[in-house]
Amino acid sequence: MLAERWPQLENSRKISLLEDLEDRSERDTLVDFTCTGKVALKDEDEAVREAALRLLWDCEDKGFIHTFVNILRTDASHRVRSVAASLLGRFVLLGETDELGIEDKTRVEEALIESHQVDNDKLVKRRALESLGYSGREEISQLIHDAMSTKDTDWISSGLYAMGRSADTKWADFILQYLQNPAPSIREEAVRAAGELQLNSTSEILLDMLEQEEDDDVKFAIIWALSQIGGEGVREALVKQAEMIDDEEYLDFIEKALDNLDFNEELSHFDLIDIDSLDDTE
Repeated sequence: MLAERWPQLENSRKISLLEDLEDRSERDTLVDFTCTGKVALKDEDEAVREAALRLLWDCEDKGFIHTFVNILRTDASHRVRSVAASLLGRFVLLGETDELGIEDKTRVEEALIESHQVDNDKLVKRRALESLGYSGREEISQLIHDAMSTKDTDWISSGLYAMGRSADTKWADFILQYLQNPAPSIREEAVRAAGELQLNSTSEILLDMLEQEEDDDVKFAIIWALSQIGGEGVREALVKQAEMIDDEEYLDFIEKALDNLDFNEELSHFDLIDIDSLDDTE
C-alpha cells in the first residue's frame, strides 16, 4: 500500500515523514520503520534517499547489506553515498564482535576500502575511513596514518574518529598530540577518541581543558570523555560545571554524563573483583 502511494507524495512531505519517524524511533526503540525506509530508498530524490538511510541508522539486519553496499558504490549523490558509508560502520562492528558472518564482514570491509580508495568525493572517502576504524584488518592502520600525515583538518578529524573506534591504545600518543589543537573540530575528535579508548593519561589535560574551553561542541565532548575515563577529580569537576550554569540542555547532558560515570565506575569495580577472584584461585 505504501509503495503504491509513495510516488504521489511531494518530496517535502516524504522528508518530513521520514524525519518524524526517525525522531520517534529514537524515543521508542520498540517501533520498527524498516519497511518505510526500504520503500523510500528507491526514491528518485537524493534528499529523500538520504533521509531514508538515516531512518535505517540502527538497522542490524544483514539482509540490508547488499542494498547499503550497492548504494555506496552506485548512488549518484555523494551525500547519499557518504551516509551509506557511515551506516555500514555498524556492520563492521558487528563483524568484529562475531555477530556477523565472515563473508558478510569481508564484503562490507572491501566495499568501504574500495570507496575510500576510488570514490571521487572527499566526504565519502572520509566516512568510509571512519567506519573502517572498527576493523581489525592490518591495512586500516596505514589508512589512518595516511590521513594523519596530511595537513587537512577534515582528514585529521576523520583519522582521530577512526582511532576512537579502534579499541587500540597504540594511538594514545597521536591523540595526546591533538587534544589542544587550534582547530575546534580536531580538538573535538581527539577528545572523543580519548574517551572512547578510556585513556587515563589524558584525564588531567581534559580537566584543565574543561575550565578553559570556549567551543560548546568541544566542551560537551570533554564532559562525556571524562565520564568514560573517570578518575580523581572528575565527579567534582562535572558537579562544579552543573553549579555554574542554568542552561537546561547543558544540565541534562551533565546529568547523563554523571550517570555514565557511575556506570563505568561500577563496571571497573566488577572487573577488579573478577581479577581478585582469579588471583585467589591460583
